[in-house]
Amino acid sequence: MKRVHITTGDPDGIGLEVSLKALNTLGPKKDIQFILWRSPSANKEILKLADSRFNRINIKENSLSANYEKKENTLLDIVTPDSPTQWVVKATKSCLKNKSTEALVTGPLSKIQMKREGFKEKGHTDLLKNLSHTRNVFMTFIGDLFNVTLLTGHVPLKKVKWNTRNLNKCIELCFKLKPSLPSHQHKKRIGLLGFNPHAGEEGLLGTEEFLLKKNIIKRWKNKVDGPLVPDVAFLKENQKKYFIYVCLYHDQALIPFKIAHEKNSFQLSLGLPFTRTSVSHGTAKEIFGKNKADAHSMKKALLWAINSLSKSFK
Repeated sequence: MKRVHITTGDPDGIGLEVSLKALNTLGPKKDIQFILWRSPSANKEILKLADSRFNRINIKENSLSANYEKKENTLLDIVTPDSPTQWVVKATKSCLKNKSTEALVTGPLSKIQMKREGFKEKGHTDLLKNLSHTRNVFMTFIGDLFNVTLLTGHVPLKKVKWNTRNLNKCIELCFKLKPSLPSHQHKKRIGLLGFNPHAGEEGLLGTEEFLLKKNIIKRWKNKVDGPLVPDVAFLKENQKKYFIYVCLYHDQALIPFKIAHEKNSFQLSLGLPFTRTSVSHGTAKEIFGKNKADAHSMKKALLWAINSLSKSFK
């Protein structure tokens, strides 16, 4: 029996709601057992969503290694104090011990909540990198129209830095990801965005693109195009050329991606030694408890995690 951990994020956010709505829609899956990490203050009406299709069993976090009823409709329910960052830590440690049989799906967790719990990391990705001792982990977003990966994450623009080594590693991981994407994307290339306006305009607006051409484009030849002019890279005719865009900083990727996809997307961590996916939205605390949250992104994240457990890519 393989397991998918679901950490539900901020207790006053929509993480639990979208998790249970997604589970309710998906229903039990063959040879998969779900593990839900959530707050004791969870809304009882929301919990009924899981009870309609799963046999929910309350367990203690220190008994995860025990053998529970091996049925697909069993949902292991871990109820702990409101420390959602610790839920991620504990679920991650379990996944690291059981890389081929466990995956992690995370609900939205705010940077403020992490800081409140005493963590210095600025988001899931930094935390997962530290816990797994993995140097190169890249935030990647999978959408119906196009995919993006971020060379750098949650850093101020003035601190955005990269080097040939980590950019080549990012591209290498993207090619390893390709077989797990829909078949119509398998013959497409990677689009590498430039750093400056107009991709530097031959050095008039910046020189970083000279380094990209010399150290990256030349090496990958016909497999990677670029540096692409950022303000036209995502036009529809360009989306047809690439299975993924490699973007050099956060908003370069996520402004066009989220405008194009809204809820029809999810996030995955490229480079971890186990599968981790997540929603592509935030905590949405303004609709907490109102039963208005859309679970499409969580459903996509769960499906990828489930499918990945039967594949060899990481």
